Order: sequence, then C-alpha cells, then structure tokens
Amino acid sequence: MTLIKKIAVIINWPRELDMYEEIIKILPKNKLEILVNDSRNKEKERKNASLIISKNLKVKKRKFKFLSQIYGLKKYKILISTGEISSNKVTFGSVLKHLYAITIGSFLNFSKLSYLSNKLFGRPFNADSYKSSFGYIWYPERVIGEKIIKFPDGIDLKLKHYPYKELEKNFDIFFTISDFEKKLIQKKFKKKQCLVIGYPRYTNIGTEKNIKKILSKSFNLSKKKKIIYWTPTHIDNKSEENLNIYLWLKQLVFLQKDYNIVVRPHPKTIASEPNIEKVLKNFNYFVDKDPNRKMGDMYKISDLIIGDFGGAVFSAIYLNKPVILLNMPKKSKFVEGLKESQSLDLELRKNLISLNLNNSKEIIAQKINYARKSYIKSKVILKIRNRYFGKNKKNSNLITKNFLLKHL
Repeated sequence: MTLIKKIAVIINWPRELDMYEEIIKILPKNKLEILVNDSRNKEKERKNASLIISKNLKVKKRKFKFLSQIYGLKKYKILISTGEISSNKVTFGSVLKHLYAITIGSFLNFSKLSYLSNKLFGRPFNADSYKSSFGYIWYPERVIGEKIIKFPDGIDLKLKHYPYKELEKNFDIFFTISDFEKKLIQKKFKKKQCLVIGYPRYTNIGTEKNIKKILSKSFNLSKKKKIIYWTPTHIDNKSEENLNIYLWLKQLVFLQKDYNIVVRPHPKTIASEPNIEKVLKNFNYFVDKDPNRKMGDMYKISDLIIGDFGGAVFSAIYLNKPVILLNMPKKSKFVEGLKESQSLDLELRKNLISLNLNNSKEIIAQKINYARKSYIKSKVILKIRNRYFGKNKKNSNLITKNFLLKHL
C-alpha cells in the first residue's frame, strides 16, 4: 500500500462541507487531499450524499477523490474524520446482536429488567442500538490513514457514553470544540492527545449587510420583519421521525405576521424525506437547504434561533444568539433516550425558555418576544456559552494549521 505524505480530509455528509471549509482553506493545496465518502450504504439519510458533496466541491473548483478509489490502495500520513463514514456495516456479529436486540433485548425492556440492570450495572443489556438495523458503526480510518484525527461535529454530547469506547482504538488525536469536551475525553482516554480548535466553521463570518445582500437571492425576506431561524434536528427514531417538525408546523405559522421564518431542516431529514421542503413551503415558511450555506452567516443575521435538540442549538449559543427551544411530547421515545444517555440537550432546558405544544399563541408570542429582547441584555446566553465553550472564542485556525503541518 502506498503511503501518501499528505493530510486527507474525508467528507461523509453534505453538512461537513461547511464544517471543514475553513480548515481546507488554510492548508497548502499540495499538502491536502479531499476524500468523498461513497461507501455503499442502505441508510436512507445517506441517499445521494456523495453526489451532493462531489457536485458542490466541483462548484467550488476543489479537487477530490472518492473513498472507493483509494481504499486498500493508498494510505495518508494524516487522516481527519468525524468518524461517521458508515453506521450500517453488516457483519455476522452485527446480525447476531440485532437478533438479540429484537428478542432477548425486547423482553428485558418489556419486563423492566433492562431498567433494573441499568441501575445495578450501569448498562441495560438490551442492545437497543442494534434493534433498528443489522449493521454497526464502521471505522475504516485505520486502513486509509497512518495518524488518525477525530474532528468534532458538535457539542450536543451524551455524557453517559461520550467519548464512546470505540473512538479510543480508532483515533490517535482528538480535535475538540472546547476545554469542556477536552476534559471529558482526557478523563476517559488518559493517553490521548487533544487540541482545542473551537468551531472553524464560525470564523471569518461576513458583515450583516453583505450576508443579507447574498441571501436576498435565496429568500424574498421582508425588510420590515425580524428574522427567526428555525433549526429542527433529525430524529432517527422511526416511530417519531420528523415529529419535531410536523407537530410544530401549524403552531408557529401565526408568527409569520411579524417575522420572516427561515426553516433549516437537518440534511438527514431532507435526504430521508424529500417531501419536507414542499410541506414547509405550503405553510409559507422559507426553506434553507443549501449544503453550501455558511451556517454562521444565517446565525449572524437572525434575531432569534428556534431549536429543539442537537448541535445547531449549541452553535447558536456559541455565537451568543438568543435561543428558544421547542419541546417534544413528554412520553417521546426520543426524549427518553436523551434522558437515559444524560444528554446536554436536556441540560439546556434548565436555563433556556422552552415551548410546549399546549401553549397558546399569546404565551408563545410573549416568550419569543422576551427571549429575543432580554436574553442578550441579561447575559443568559453568555453564561451558558462560558460554561461549555470558555470565556474566550477559540479561533485557532493558525494553531490548527501549524499542528497538522508539524505532524506531517
């Protein structure tokens, strides 16, 4: 196998185009190779992902190679990956775990023994993660890289499990968003090296005037109205898929009288349910699905971010934007999963205003108005930001560049 003395960045999802953009810009072209993940996968969320990624790289005139072109043939000195190459690799072992999950695991759940086991041993032993699929998370990074770096994809962490034990053997170095994440990793993986790089995607954000000028081509926004950016996450639980959008569609429509509401469905949602754009537009929402969109630009021009769960909420907090949260039904399986895993998504609800489905229009309007006008003045967002990201913004692109070239 040929060893290539270059830094390779593998892009697995269209959203990673924005995540890696600033890193790609700062690295010398002759030291960089961009890889597009085109591995075979039956996950509907990955449908056409490699096609969308490659198309957008061509628009930007960036050279790239497909993973299938180099796998087993070339190995790069440094490989940067989010670790999301595939979550549906089927093996004999994964099939056995799936069968266990739908038989013994289901019995443990039904009999409440999984709950008891979790209390006694810290694990439910129900193999729930294998219930919906025959496959398992696949980490082929060792095959295509000599020194493997884990790139951070958000700080919506599950404290009970993060960092996942599989990451220890598959990655050598961890780039982190903040010291908060770094401490979690070093506590569990004591010998692993970490480098805080912040959010590279949120550096070099343009001026509000220029951003609005560019966006006017995409959306016919009223200049008289404030802007709300609604960023629903992707719910991969089949019985509740996209409920976080459908349950709130009609509830928020009345706000369009006073606000431009731009909805940014998660890229996985668009891939799994292409019809979602039409549904949203039928309710007169503006829909943002551009994979090349610089998310920092949208956050900057928005007067309020409406979120529910996931990394987008933390991104808004990182950029010190007013945020209000939408809740799911109390008995939601998705929310129960977040509780079980001690997700930071739920921690945020202790400090931020959240809306319930039974709230009246008057209450929704009052809470949104309060969050928009008071959160920044009262420094509510700043206090949360300092907890998870530190007091100083980690704009360390130059440090990242020097670190990578030093290890090349």
